[in-house]
Amino acid sequence: MYLSLDLQTEDTISAGEHELLQYSALIQSYAAETDTTKNWNFPKNHTYKHAFSDIRSKGVTRNYNTKPNEKIHRLFKTIYKFRTNFKDIKKQITEIEHNFLIADTIRGDLALQDSYNNRLHHKAQKALEEPLDQFERIYLGAKENPTSLRDLQESHANDSAFSTFRTLLSTFMNNLFVEYNIPLPNGSRITLKPEQKSIISSKSSMSPMKIERFDHILVNGGEKNFFAKLILLFAIKLDNKDYPLALIQPLDRSTGVQRHKNKDLRFYRIGAQPRNKAEVISVHFIIRGAYVVPDFERETEFLVVDTIDGDMFLQLQDIFYTD
Repeated sequence: MYLSLDLQTEDTISAGEHELLQYSALIQSYAAETDTTKNWNFPKNHTYKHAFSDIRSKGVTRNYNTKPNEKIHRLFKTIYKFRTNFKDIKKQITEIEHNFLIADTIRGDLALQDSYNNRLHHKAQKALEEPLDQFERIYLGAKENPTSLRDLQESHANDSAFSTFRTLLSTFMNNLFVEYNIPLPNGSRITLKPEQKSIISSKSSMSPMKIERFDHILVNGGEKNFFAKLILLFAIKLDNKDYPLALIQPLDRSTGVQRHKNKDLRFYRIGAQPRNKAEVISVHFIIRGAYVVPDFERETEFLVVDTIDGDMFLQLQDIFYTD
């Protein structure tokens, strides 16, 4: 993963080099403990030894490739067979490959322009069909009709996450106004009445009352980021201003001492807080979505997948162990 990052810094390069040292030590240990005559200094394995020095001199790995082409270098083979006179082939292949590269670049530019135009058209159509509420970098779509707090709680009567929803919301809003020096409405603490038509909820599925959500997010927790399960996205209007909020189930419960197997295999294990410990947060605290899968042997534990992209990989290095 360190080698595939689109952006490299001295920190990521140093961390990657540290991982390579561990990898080399494990290979040597494995070779010593197995009865085999295998030579581990084959080209593909040797490549890693100078990988990060190559990055320092050439840039990120997406800028180059140690394999010019796959499938027995099909392009070179085709050029040699059909476009050369089998004499002085190095110069001929280089010139013809250059022409192919120019053609591919032009084709890529045209495809990129078409893709950009299609995205603009898609966004325009989507904007007409489904208006979005924008809160700086946050967009809330699929808006439902305003509903009262009482109706919202009654529709989720069997969900313990909503058992103290009104209290959670009142406490969060009061703390938010005080922390960010926002004038309290009418100069008094916020008290939300059951009949107050102040909630604009965002659809979670075609039947949000009956189908459980499986959306997970990474939340800015101040001192330490944490994962959470997204229960509801909504906005509350106070003094003609909308405040976008989210009801979440934190996945920050300790799962005990990390087992050696988890550390060795880099399993990032997290535990769910009880459903009735749900919290209200501002959507501005949401860093990004996350790919979280359940541990089917432990009902309240989950595993975070770090290989979906470089950003999630680095995020997990900060949250969990790195050794």
